[in-house]
Amino acid sequence: MFKKLKSTLGEGYMEVIVIVLVSMMVILLSVSTLSLIVRKVNLDHFARELVRTAEISGRISTEVNSRYL
Repeated sequence: MFKKLKSTLGEGYMEVIVIVLVSMMVILLSVSTLSLIVRKVNLDHFARELVRTAEISGRISTEVNSRYL
């Protein structure tokens, strides 16, 4: 009975499975984090454009509204 418990025949396969699962979870986390960073950068750029348009025109007018839409 103890010989069967000490047997390590399938141990390599389990290590590979765990390594693949952990690496896929790390890749998934990095991709989702990267997409959030890209969205934030795009939103910041859009906000800067709107503020710059309002600064140039001196008021919030149809130029800002047309850029917004």
